[in-house]
Amino acid sequence: GTAVGEFGTIRRTTNGGQTWVHQTSGTTNFLWGVSFTDANNGTAVGGTAADSAGTILRTTNGGNTWVGRTRGTNNLVGVSFTDANNGTTVGSFGTILRTTDGGNNWLSQSKAVTLLSLEDVSFTDANNGTAVGGSIGESTIVRTTDRGNTWASQTSGANNDLHAVSFTDANNGTAVGDFGTIVRTTDGGNHWVSQVSGTMADLWGVSFADTNHGTAVGGGAIFPSTILTTTNGGSTWAIYQFDFYIPLNAVSRTDAKNATVVGGAGIILRTTDGGNSWVQQASGTTVDLLRVSFTGANTGTTVGQFGTILRTTDGGSHWVPQQSGVTDVLSGVSFIDTNHGMACGDLGIILRTTDGGQTWMRESTPTQYGLSNVACTSPSSGTVVGYGGAILRREAVR
Repeated sequence: GTAVGEFGTIRRTTNGGQTWVHQTSGTTNFLWGVSFTDANNGTAVGGTAADSAGTILRTTNGGNTWVGRTRGTNNLVGVSFTDANNGTTVGSFGTILRTTDGGNNWLSQSKAVTLLSLEDVSFTDANNGTAVGGSIGESTIVRTTDRGNTWASQTSGANNDLHAVSFTDANNGTAVGDFGTIVRTTDGGNHWVSQVSGTMADLWGVSFADTNHGTAVGGGAIFPSTILTTTNGGSTWAIYQFDFYIPLNAVSRTDAKNATVVGGAGIILRTTDGGNSWVQQASGTTVDLLRVSFTGANTGTTVGQFGTILRTTDGGSHWVPQQSGVTDVLSGVSFIDTNHGMACGDLGIILRTTDGGQTWMRESTPTQYGLSNVACTSPSSGTVVGYGGAILRREAVR
């Protein structure tokens, strides 16, 4: 067997791992993946911290010599060969390369619909979903109507990064982003119309309970913590601002009356009157909370820094910590019912629970890059989006 790692490290064993021998790779780049088809023929891939020089190394003698070159592509993080000639490597920003001649030549097969990071995703059923994201001064929206098998780009008309999206059915959805940006569609994203938010604060989260009743949240830095509420699908938004400047990161609205907001420094806010008044709840933590998902007025889960997961079954009167099994940032969470949910975060982390979070199981994923949010469509299915336009789909095993 062969193992690879940082600084171009390659180690080889021929006795089941009892001893490992160093091999000369000829590179100092981080090597993320390796694949052998037999004792002699193998390929290792990697890249640089700058994410601009994908590296491919090839051996035909069990690693006694490795021949490599910098591909001039993005970082490569995984590789698989089915025989000595045919192989595929994948990397950041949707990179997919294919060889049929043992690695002498590589052809791009990338089908990424966007290379911009995707920050949020919303599915209304198993087939129809929308993801949003972007970068400074640029937005991206992608849409699927076939369970994520194909995605198509949409034009929002917004020139700002979009941070969150919420659809209530296949047609009606709202996205929010930098500088108070709000865009709305009533035809599944064929047309997006800008709405007047009344604020220049960055908006980090949005959630609609139905076509008319929605809440958007944001602020922080030079802007007060801000909550916007609409009762008419965003034709008008009412602004509620606080006397503190903590970013409000996410909201989950379950009906016309009830919504829960989470944000920096462990803040949790709750309304039971449609957003006319907000009450702060005791979270028991001071870490940043980044997402929240309620399946009804009472039962919800929030996630955040350092692998934090909190759970309530009484509308937030009490929040109970759960053991995530990780210490990295968890930036996304989605529950389809009281028991079944998924969370995601940095380093490609995806967690899944079938018992309301009493136990969380880590899923195997094909990426080490950050994942922003997840949308569950059934107890066993969900879609995750993240860095560099990454879209991962989990399907129920039939």
